[in-house]
Amino acid sequence: AQTSSDTLEAFLANETLTSLQDERYIKVARQPLVIIYRINLLLNPTEFASKFREECRKLGIGEIYLSSVLAFNIGNAIGIGFDDNIEFPVHGVSHVSVIDEVNIFSGSFSGNVFSYPDVVKTELDKNILFPRLRGVMPSWDNEARKPSSGHVIHGSTPELYQAWLQGICHKTITERPESQRFVFINAWNEWAEGAHLEP
Repeated sequence: AQTSSDTLEAFLANETLTSLQDERYIKVARQPLVIIYRINLLLNPTEFASKFREECRKLGIGEIYLSSVLAFNIGNAIGIGFDDNIEFPVHGVSHVSVIDEVNIFSGSFSGNVFSYPDVVKTELDKNILFPRLRGVMPSWDNEARKPSSGHVIHGSTPELYQAWLQGICHKTITERPESQRFVFINAWNEWAEGAHLEP
């Protein structure tokens, strides 16, 4: 569970201290990258950002690059104390249902099937309204987590994934300074959601 408390910021700074100070840790603009998932579950995201930064300074971590994940209708967090936003497909992508075009073998299936080719096209064509680090996904199928009610992104191929990734990399080069050129991939090994690069 993701929970909040009055001591969350100090706890989190202490818990991540060793990692954030490791020379191998990912940095954006020379600052350790910290990603918060679902800032809407924080008691006060603005206060959290301020307190967490202060706790990191107290521990000698220094300045951090604090980012919010664009999921569950969470919008631009830059104005509330965060440095950036991060895309997390399948969240935030346009979905065109193709359930009528595929064979469904379970009579109890109540989920949906969407078009991967359409997702790729829409994501490559979209204009962003505020800054974010871009994201892609090789595929998606969370039926394992939600039996008979999952959502499937159908029609993924290595060629379509390549086109999406290359396109987003080109956009990132255009949109971001060199120190902020990161692209996020969902995911390396998310087997329960059918999003995996690992063979």
